[in-house]
Amino acid sequence: MSRKAWWLLLLGCAIGALAVGLVAVLVADRGGRTGELTPGMVFSTDDGDPIDVLYGPDEQGYGCTNVGAFFYPSIISCFDLDTVDETGSYGLVIPLSKGKPPLVVGVMPAGASAATVQVRSTAVHADTRGRWFLASLPRGSLEPGSQMPFDVTFND
Repeated sequence: MSRKAWWLLLLGCAIGALAVGLVAVLVADRGGRTGELTPGMVFSTDDGDPIDVLYGPDEQGYGCTNVGAFFYPSIISCFDLDTVDETGSYGLVIPLSKGKPPLVVGVMPAGASAATVQVRSTAVHADTRGRWFLASLPRGSLEPGSQMPFDVTFND
């Protein structure tokens, strides 16, 4: 086999592997209909969501998310897979631009069907996908360095 044919074969295999990986991510169950947390893209700006959320478990028993978008910082955070079923897990994402809303993104406890975020006197019902939730808070309600608390409640 010539050197050029060898490189073309290698390139074709690499492109094929990349395509298979991309298809696996795109068709992954986005939140687990059975309550399981399935690795893959949970929320996507390509689907009209305000932020990208990519989930995957690690070897130490934690679930990790990579969160970010154009107007939001890229944040990697992890939660304990042994306790998330009981407590849930969530985080606040403050936008880089004042024109964008703060977001609360997370995982609901097992059995929960809805999440509500309370900041000041405003209650925001989160969008859900399986056990995942995303709440878009009022613009300016939480600023970087703000001490304003927020609370998340889960409904059965």
